[in-house]
Amino acid sequence: MTSYASVARELKAAGADYRDEEVATDRNLITSRQPEDIPAFIEQIFQTLRVGGEAG
Repeated sequence: MTSYASVARELKAAGADYRDEEVATDRNLITSRQPEDIPAFIEQIFQTLRVGGEAG
């Protein structure tokens, strides 16, 4: 997953596979870091819906 860098340490401590990327996907879970990443986040949502579910 990805998120604001300010919570990366907590996510890693909780067991998340944290990535510093615009968008991270894990099957149907789609996450992004910040408002500037919204276009990539929306594109990933559309791509996931087009293929019928799993984001890969």
